[in-house]
Amino acid sequence: MDSFEEQVFRTITRYRLLNKGEKVLVALSGGPDSVALLLALLELRGWLEVTVEAAHVNHLLRGPESDQDEDFVRALCARAEIALHVSRIETRQPGNEPRQNLEERARRLRYDFLLSVAAERQATVATGHNLNDLSETFLLKLFRGAGVSGLSGIYPRRRNQLENGVTLDVVRPLLDLSRSEVVE
Repeated sequence: MDSFEEQVFRTITRYRLLNKGEKVLVALSGGPDSVALLLALLELRGWLEVTVEAAHVNHLLRGPESDQDEDFVRALCARAEIALHVSRIETRQPGNEPRQNLEERARRLRYDFLLSVAAERQATVATGHNLNDLSETFLLKLFRGAGVSGLSGIYPRRRNQLENGVTLDVVRPLLDLSRSEVVE
């Protein structure tokens, strides 16, 4: 285990993010954070006694680049011999909409897919959010005028209650690491 994996392992144990025998569904965009998370969990799965799968959403927003991301994660998961769940979602709506609305819709569609797969696979979702994302979220909420109670950032574990009563967790094993530590 190298230093990066050790830090991820410490975060997982510190916040009790994963349990032995658990199935973990990595939200895999193909970017450096999610790829680093996947590779770390693949290295740690024996120590943690977990099963690792991945899920990717192609939002079809960047033309060939979106397809290249999908091809990359397909190849990565094939090499790692893990299950990959892919959704291709037409995220853009007709007409010109503000970028913020598009990003929010993409996020909502992505999480709907992740939670749907997690429910089907009885898995915990793991995302690549890191310390920089935590700071950015806090500052964004501050600038938007959130009160003291609304200034919370990103939690290491978030419980999601689905409409059918099923409870699913989203965990963030990279939350104690800066973006520069993740991409090194």
